[in-house]
Amino acid sequence: MSSQTASPSNPIIVDDPYKRLEIILNSDGSLTRNPDRYPNTSATPDPKQPIPVLSKDITINQSNNIWARIFLPRQALHTSSKLPLIVYYHAGGFIHCSAASTIFHVFCSNMALELQAIIVSVDYRLAPENRLPAAYDDAMEALHWVKTTPEDWLKRCADLANCFLMGSSSGANIAYRAGLRSAEEADDREALKIRGLILHQPFFGGSEKVESELRLVNDPILRPGVSDLMWELALPIGADRDHAYCNPAAGKTSKVLDKLVSVGWMVLVTGCDGDPLIDRQVGLVKLMEEKGMKVVSEFRAGDHHGVDFMQPAKARALFLVLKEFILSASATVPGDGETLRPPITDPFEYLQIVLNPDGTLTRNLMIPRVVAEPNDPEGQAPVLSKDVPINPSNRTWARIFLPRQALDCTSSSANKLKLPLVVYYHGGGFVLLSADMGICHDFCSNMSKAIPAIVVSVDYRLAPENRLPAAYDDGLEALHWIKTTGDEWLREYADLSNCFLMGSSAGGNIAYHVGLRAAEVVHELEPLKIKGLVLHQPFFGGTQRIASELRLMNDPVLPPIVSDVMWDLSLPIGVDRDHEYCNPTADGGSKELEKIKSLGWKVLVYGSDGDPLIDRQIELLKLVEGKGVQVVRNVRVGGFHGEEEMDVSKAHAMHMVVKDFIMSSKQVA
Repeated sequence: MSSQTASPSNPIIVDDPYKRLEIILNSDGSLTRNPDRYPNTSATPDPKQPIPVLSKDITINQSNNIWARIFLPRQALHTSSKLPLIVYYHAGGFIHCSAASTIFHVFCSNMALELQAIIVSVDYRLAPENRLPAAYDDAMEALHWVKTTPEDWLKRCADLANCFLMGSSSGANIAYRAGLRSAEEADDREALKIRGLILHQPFFGGSEKVESELRLVNDPILRPGVSDLMWELALPIGADRDHAYCNPAAGKTSKVLDKLVSVGWMVLVTGCDGDPLIDRQVGLVKLMEEKGMKVVSEFRAGDHHGVDFMQPAKARALFLVLKEFILSASATVPGDGETLRPPITDPFEYLQIVLNPDGTLTRNLMIPRVVAEPNDPEGQAPVLSKDVPINPSNRTWARIFLPRQALDCTSSSANKLKLPLVVYYHGGGFVLLSADMGICHDFCSNMSKAIPAIVVSVDYRLAPENRLPAAYDDGLEALHWIKTTGDEWLREYADLSNCFLMGSSAGGNIAYHVGLRAAEVVHELEPLKIKGLVLHQPFFGGTQRIASELRLMNDPVLPPIVSDVMWDLSLPIGVDRDHEYCNPTADGGSKELEKIKSLGWKVLVYGSDGDPLIDRQIELLKLVEGKGVQVVRNVRVGGFHGEEEMDVSKAHAMHMVVKDFIMSSKQVA
C-alpha cells in the first residue's frame, strides 16, 4: 500500500494548486485554462474510414453549449442486434476537459469496442463559470435527449432498455447524482431504462480529511490540496465540502438512496488504494450496502487516480470488469426476476459471422488485438511477450509469455530460474478469436505472472475453413516445435520436463484431444515431458440435450443453439455431435485414457454450474476418473461460460487453482 502520511521526515509539500492545474482565476470569477494541457481529438463519423469504432458529435442544448460524442462499434451497422447503451460523463474535477479531450476520446472508443456498447459521452458545462448543480442539470437533460432523439445511430443500434450511467472521477460524481435524480423519475422515462450505475474512481470529499487523504497527502496525481480547490471552484458559493454534492454521507443525502433501492439498479464502484479518494469511495460502498442496494466493488492494490487513462493494460482490465457487470445487470429486469434479453434466435447474428457460399466465414466480431512486447527497456512490464512462427505454410504461430522474474534471476546457469511450461489453446468455438486478441493476451499474461510460468499460446487454424482435426494437428505440431526450437526464451527459462497442456472452452477440447495424441507419442516429444492437462470450461456436446443445457436453454452467453452452430461449422462434414471430437463419452471414451493413466498425468477440470456445458464437463470427469486417471475438479456455484476471461478477479482465483495443480503435479513421473 502506498504511504505518504505527513511526518517530520515527509512534510506536507505546499505548492500552488492553480499552477498545478494550469488555471488562472479571473476577476469575473471565470477561469483561464491552458489550452495545451488537454489536447482534443476530432470525431470520425465516416463509415468509409478503416477504423473499428466510429464517432460523431451531436448538439443537445445549443444555448448552453451542451453536446455529446457518440461512439459506435462499426459492426453494429451490419447487424440488427442492439447494443447496451452507456451514458458517460468525463473527468476533470468539474473544471477541466471535454468529451473531445483526447484522453477521453481514446478511452470511450476503446470501451465501445471492448464492451460492444454504444457510448454517449456528454459534454457538460464546467465550473466555476457554471457551478454545481449545472453539470447535474446537463446530465439529466442528456438523458431526456437520449429518450426522445431521432438520432440514427441510437435508434438503429442502441438498446435503450439496457442503459447504464457511467462516469470517471468527477464524472462518476455526476453519474451518481444523475442516478439519484433519474430514480425519482424512473416511471416518467419509459423508453430509456437504466439498469445500473458505474462509478469509476468517483470524486467525493468532506470537510474533515479521511485516512487515505492523510496517508497520500503528497500524492503527485491528486493531492488533497488540489481536490480542495476543485471543490471550492465547483460547489455553490457559500457551501462547504460537507454539502450533499461533495459528501454523499452528509445530512439527509442518504435518504434519497431509498429510491435507488426500490428501482433495483445495480452499482459498480471501482478504485485503487493508491488514490487519496479511496476511503471516500469505500465509505460510499458501505453506505449503499447498508441501504440494501446491490453493489459490486472492485478495488485494486496500488496504482493511482486516473491510472486507467494512462495505461492501456489497466484500461483493458477495467473493461473486463465492466463487461461482466453489464452482463449481470442486464440479465434480469429489476424487481421481477424475468429474463430481460429475448432468447437468441439467430446464432450467426449473435456470433457476428456470415457463412459464405464457398464455405468460409466472414467474421465481423471486432476485438482489439494486442501487439507483443518482447522488449521493456525501463524494466516495468511484469510479463514480456513475443510472437514466433510454427508452420508458415499453415500460418500457425504462437505467442510466448515470459515473466520478468525469470530475467531478473541470477544469470549463472547453476542458479537460473526454470519455470513450468504451459501450452495454451484459446477459446472461440473453433471458429473465432486468435492468440493476439486482447481477451486472450491478457488472460495468458496474467496467468504467466500469477503462477509464474512460461506460457506458449498457440494460434491454430480456425473452422470451417479448416475443420477438425486441423486444430488438433496444429496443437500437436506446436509440441513438436517446442521440442526442437532454438527459441532463447524456451531454451533458457522453460522447464521442458514440467509441461502442462491447457485450454479454455474450445481450447479445453483441443488440449484434451492433443493430450490423447501426445500420450501415444510421448517418447517422440522428449525432452518435453507433459505432467497434466488443465481443461478450463471445456467445450463438448452431444446429439441429446442434457440437464444443464435444458436448464440454461436461454443462457445469454452460450445457449445450446449457439453451441450447435459452432459444432456444425467445425466437425468433419457428415458427422453428428456424437462424434468423438464433440462427445468424449461416446462408445465408452478413448482408449488413450489408459495410456494417460499409465503415464501418471493428472487432469484438472475447472467449471461453473452457470455454464450450459457443466453437465458435459462432469460427464467427462466421471469418464476420466473411471479410467483410473487422477482428476482434480473445481466446479463453482453460479458464474457463466467465459467468466474468467471477463473478470480479472475471477481469473486470478482460477490462476491460483492452476498454480496449486502445477505444484502438486511437480513430482509426478
